[in-house]
Amino acid sequence: GEPSVSAEAEVLAAAARALRLMGLGDSDFRIRFSSRSLLSEILRRLEIAPEQQPAVFLALDKRGKIPDETVATQLRDAGLSREQAARVIDAMRISSIDEASALTAGDSKAVQELRDFAACLEAHGLGDCAGFDISVIRGLAYYTGIVFEGFDSTGDFRAIFGGGRYDNLLAQVGGRPATGVGLGFGDVVVAEILAERGTLPSQHAVADIAVGFMTEAERIPATRLAAEFRAENASVDAGLAPEKAKAFFSRASRSGCGRAIYIGPDDVASGKCRVKNMADRTETDRRIPR
Repeated sequence: GEPSVSAEAEVLAAAARALRLMGLGDSDFRIRFSSRSLLSEILRRLEIAPEQQPAVFLALDKRGKIPDETVATQLRDAGLSREQAARVIDAMRISSIDEASALTAGDSKAVQELRDFAACLEAHGLGDCAGFDISVIRGLAYYTGIVFEGFDSTGDFRAIFGGGRYDNLLAQVGGRPATGVGLGFGDVVVAEILAERGTLPSQHAVADIAVGFMTEAERIPATRLAAEFRAENASVDAGLAPEKAKAFFSRASRSGCGRAIYIGPDDVASGKCRVKNMADRTETDRRIPR
């Protein structure tokens, strides 16, 4: 619902903050941005009909992945003449907002939005790691305004995140008409970058308590007990299937759990179970909730 470019800048500031919290410095990533509305203005100046533009966007989004000659062929398949295709590809070589402005009308709203956006990024402290790049298009057709992507600074990995402004998407999926800004984060890519830099944190989470049970008859009492511990803010490794006591305690020991509870028929009958301290093997009683 927020129409100003402050929304895009805020989303990117949050994304950059997340990357920093995960251990990446400002020199480790780059944010590239452009504008679909700017490119649409440029295409209109190049006499590309509005109905041809979606196909042009799709073709241009592949630049860098396929040769420009192949892109030109796809542009001609979309109905452009050879001369139009050449002019479109040539326009994609501009390198600044000022150069882009020269290809639009003098009062371009898209150019002004990009200037305001760049100023917002500067205010957020992102001026050194963000820059204009007209090749950022985003292939999805619902983007209508500013679009952006984040990459590692070496360019060795796929995009870390990408997104942009969409004016009509909410209404198209049945909501009330409202503009919006979205961002998709590539958690797998982030993990690959952190691993390459040797800063990936341990993925091994250790539960406070392991809860297991002997037969199907003890499944519900064991589940209730696990839920009760979780309500006390303990992390619980809850068994999902019956298992033998030896196998359960071996698994609990390997996983590093501090305590382990194994429920059998006698425990359910008595309404109590034994909580074993895995470090010193001492045991305490615990009521089984009903």
